[in-house]
Amino acid sequence: MREANGVGSDSNVVDLVSQVEVDFESAMNDDLNIGVALAALFDFVRDINALLDADKIKRQEAETVEKVITA
Repeated sequence: MREANGVGSDSNVVDLVSQVEVDFESAMNDDLNIGVALAALFDFVRDINALLDADKIKRQEAETVEKVITA
């Protein structure tokens, strides 16, 4: 992630970050639905990895992703 310096994702990363935040928070507010919360995180990581493999994540986007994962 720290070596990412691709061409950019055309706001896909912003959309993915927004979606995982909403899905994770919703799951946690639903009686701590850990299974759904983890599924949201795993889906997010899968999608980010696909963008990384395609060299479509800029450094700034990578920093945003890292903040989400480590929060």
